[in-house]
Amino acid sequence: MKAGRNDSCPCGSGKKYKKCCFDKDAMPVRQQSSSPKQSEIKQLIAMFAAKRFTELEGIAVELVERHPNSGVGWKLLGATLLSLKKEALPELFNAVGLLPNDAEALNNLGVALTTKGRYAEALAHLGKAIEMKPDYADAYGRLGMAYQFMGRYAEALVYYEKALSLDPTIADSHNNLGIVLTTIGRLDEAVIHLRKAIELEPHRANAYKNLGNALQFLGDLDGAAQCSYQALALWPADVHGRINLGNTLQKMGRHDEAIQCFEIALALDLNNEAAIYNRSFSMLSLGRLPEGWADYDYRPTRNEARHATLPHWAGEDLTGKSIVLWGEQGIGDELLYASMYAEVISRAASCVIECHPKLLPLFVRTFPGAQVVLKTDPPQPVNLDTIHYQCAAGSLARWLRPSLQSFPECASYVTANPERVQDWRKRLAEIGPGPKIGFCWRSMKNHGSRMLHYSTLDLWGPIFTLPGVHFVNLQYDKCHEELDAASQLFGVPLHALSEVDLLNDLDEAAALTQALDLVISAGTASSVIAAALGVPTWLIEHSKDWGMLGADYMPWLPAQRNFCRHWNQPWSEVIAEIAQLLESALAEQH
Repeated sequence: MKAGRNDSCPCGSGKKYKKCCFDKDAMPVRQQSSSPKQSEIKQLIAMFAAKRFTELEGIAVELVERHPNSGVGWKLLGATLLSLKKEALPELFNAVGLLPNDAEALNNLGVALTTKGRYAEALAHLGKAIEMKPDYADAYGRLGMAYQFMGRYAEALVYYEKALSLDPTIADSHNNLGIVLTTIGRLDEAVIHLRKAIELEPHRANAYKNLGNALQFLGDLDGAAQCSYQALALWPADVHGRINLGNTLQKMGRHDEAIQCFEIALALDLNNEAAIYNRSFSMLSLGRLPEGWADYDYRPTRNEARHATLPHWAGEDLTGKSIVLWGEQGIGDELLYASMYAEVISRAASCVIECHPKLLPLFVRTFPGAQVVLKTDPPQPVNLDTIHYQCAAGSLARWLRPSLQSFPECASYVTANPERVQDWRKRLAEIGPGPKIGFCWRSMKNHGSRMLHYSTLDLWGPIFTLPGVHFVNLQYDKCHEELDAASQLFGVPLHALSEVDLLNDLDEAAALTQALDLVISAGTASSVIAAALGVPTWLIEHSKDWGMLGADYMPWLPAQRNFCRHWNQPWSEVIAEIAQLLESALAEQH
């Protein structure tokens, strides 16, 4: 049965035939003229080139209604809808059905399929476009985009570079290549391509936004903020751009302005959880704890699907009640929030703690009043009939830490294995007389904006060269080359104790840490373990930690002292300050 003009398309999409897939065996019954006039097509192409897309859409629809066999008509309509960011697949499939070897039609269909996540089909059509037109620069760029969306960045780079070798004036390819280079950490190259995209299209808002991201990762926060302002001048309603600017201002310590950015974003998109969550860090940094903790509950990890039938604890009386607490985010975060577990255990009739496998032995020893189990995904079976509430670890603060005065004065809250601590003290004594200081300079996740948070070991000379001190490595990943290079550079031994697996055996790492006299560390799990054990800990930070909650100390960790680098301050100045204080402390001991 043939489809009439007002019937649903035979493809099963539910759309009217005239707006869906072309089928030569199901042509409309009404007699149509063979093809539109060339003059009419030229006029529409000129409108498309002039970007008169809104006006062109209606004219192109009328054209294909009159000439349903016109591949050029369907191609124009599909390209117009694509430019308007509207649904265009049916029209583009029609175009390719009528013009199976038309490179532009194949390219457009590939773009539309990419935006739908139909990558295999997109790659096939884009590949055929290049087969039809081997020097088709835009198709190479669109292939790059498809691979970029798939997370296959090495292949994306190849195709973007090929596109630009054929036509260096394609702003899209410069912009997208800049995004990929930013993602993989080749920031200087990213900046070059993003600046080129802006040079080619000075009114391209997203290129300014992407350049701002790259500059932020490079530590040029002034430049990043300026780019964000320029992007928003071009696109004031860009919610994500408002959040980007807020995040940059936040890193600069300009929290009131950052909050204003997040609130403008929320005025544009009332339920934008990213804006609410990011606002929490500025609220908390300013000491506005009740508001900050409420916003902090919008973090993604708080809302992961765990124990769906259990209500989230909201500060209710736990007398006679039971609760399951579950760790979230990184190991360091889970350890930090565990500072509140003992309080919950004392209030509740019973408590289950779900923790990372690496923390299980440490938490079993530290929290004997709770049932400590592995956190699994999906959650392991819990007898929900006997449990009244659940709570993500970080959400405890909303109810237990509403003010600085609500933090207990507790030197430590984690317990290492005392026998292993004694063994490590004996082992460390073999190194020689003098203080034993642990050190850790970076996280394993050292990419993107996180690179700003960590110094490099070749800057630590003023610390390492202090006489009479033995330095013990607490860096928990493969770092032998960095250690060897620093040891040779400064002419001092940096002790890496192979007897302990610092990455996986955190119970043993805690015992080693407890045996040290001092730990100097970047913000990693190593620093939190040390301070939670009550070991004096000097934390080297990129900027003032929001976890300080507006104070000049770390309320969570009394054993920790923070050395905060201003965002545009050289790391060498912070290192020199620490070295001077350490030298003074050592002199006082003598």
